[in-house]
Amino acid sequence: GNAFENPQSLTDVICGGRPRSACEVELDVPEACATGGLGADPACPIVFFLHGSGGTNNWFAKTSGVHDANMIGVYPQGEGGWNTGPKTSNNCHWSDYECTTDPDEGDLIASIIDEIRALGGTGNVYAYGNSNGAALAHRLASNGGTQLPIKGIIVSVTQLLS
Repeated sequence: GNAFENPQSLTDVICGGRPRSACEVELDVPEACATGGLGADPACPIVFFLHGSGGTNNWFAKTSGVHDANMIGVYPQGEGGWNTGPKTSNNCHWSDYECTTDPDEGDLIASIIDEIRALGGTGNVYAYGNSNGAALAHRLASNGGTQLPIKGIIVSVTQLLS
């Protein structure tokens, strides 16, 4: 596990060879969820926290509440947001399924889940997203399966809240 506000980095393991200039992945594991510790529960829920367009993952370690709730927090950094639809920065045509030069969010999240499983985390996987991160949470859940075993999502689209 790690201390509050001091998440572990999965950046070197996950980001190598990906078409991402801002790739960063933080893993926040409370002691109660760490493997091998006395009374530890590796089946703690695994929650992805997905920022909105133009946002960052910098504040999740402070605000996610995973240490109080005994959840494993995952804080990936998007490329100025998440690739959930046509973006002017994309090189691939939407129908070119062989193109690999644009960020592939499903592959990124699946790789993170694989790494957490390899580290001993066995809990159900959830996604919390705000704005553009909410769009990604919806996309991940709708494309769920064995590689993206998303059990549930929590979304917040601030433009619709009053």
